[in-house]
Amino acid sequence: MKEKKLNELNKKQSLDRLNNDDLCKIIRYVPKLSDYAWELLKSQRPSNYDLRNIIDYVPELRVEAWELLKSQRPSNVDLSKVIISVPELSEEAWNLLKSRDMSNAELCEIIERVPELSEEAWNLLKSRDMSNAELCEIIEHVPELSEEAWNLLKSRYPDNADLRKIIISVPDLRYEVWDILKSRNPSNFQLRKIIKYAPELSEEAQCLLDARDTKHEGDFNKLLE
Repeated sequence: MKEKKLNELNKKQSLDRLNNDDLCKIIRYVPKLSDYAWELLKSQRPSNYDLRNIIDYVPELRVEAWELLKSQRPSNVDLSKVIISVPELSEEAWNLLKSRDMSNAELCEIIERVPELSEEAWNLLKSRDMSNAELCEIIEHVPELSEEAWNLLKSRYPDNADLRKIIISVPDLRYEVWDILKSRNPSNFQLRKIIKYAPELSEEAQCLLDARDTKHEGDFNKLLE
């Protein structure tokens, strides 16, 4: 018994020489030493990243680590990570994030990855000056909002690259968007992408491409006459 206690003491003393990253690993993977390693970590001014690590992976220390993180002025990134990865803390972290000047990119990430908050975050995003790229992101990655986002994008005259992306990635909108792209004389590059990634449209896109090649060949032959 005495030898066992001595071994345990030696192990704890060896922890005193570890950096924060190593202590986080001990807390996560060595239950017998996690309490001691946690106390050491707290005494060594853990970074926000260290605390997020504990919040994400050590449920029994989650609340305490969260309180520490809040006391250290978490960044928007810190709050977004907590919202996305820890459902039990997402509402509180979201309320903190909303009270700040968050970016459109941060809102897009919440919309895409946190279904319970997507509608509220979407309404916030709509009240701002959104880019076409941000609307395309919502259309591509959030099916329940894709139609509304598409209607907004349509009103802003999206460029051909935006249309091509939607055709390729959102089958439900494929035919409607294709009709618009066709009317704009899409480039050969865009037609080839449609042929490759949108099977339902590949025959029609190939016909357009072939017609161009035929016309080009005819024009070239005229030059030789």
